[in-house]
Amino acid sequence: MNPLTLKQHALWLRAVEEFNRKQFYICHETLETLWRDTNEETLKRLLQGVLHIAVALYHLDRNNAVGYELQMKKGLVKLNAGLRVPSDLPIRNDLIVFYREVADFNRMRKSHIPMLRFNASAA
Repeated sequence: MNPLTLKQHALWLRAVEEFNRKQFYICHETLETLWRDTNEETLKRLLQGVLHIAVALYHLDRNNAVGYELQMKKGLVKLNAGLRVPSDLPIRNDLIVFYREVADFNRMRKSHIPMLRFNASAA
């Protein structure tokens, strides 16, 4: 698997910042741009997973329980499927941690929304 291009790396960093600022709709837009910019299937699946989770949290902010449940389920399934494929993608380890935290958040209905982390030294 090829590493992220400079453009993809910049978009990923922007999406991480937007997610962590709880700007979930804007994050969704950034991730969609990044998703369209890649042809690598594992990366696309991982990005789709994070994108669905961002949309789920957007619905949660608006008290839309049905939208939250639907998007969270899609996000966790896509993220899990992408993480099952071995790769040297620099964001993979961060997404493993994120997946576990989001799954725990969803299961326990914790009040603290997980952060999307990025280890810049791994890029």
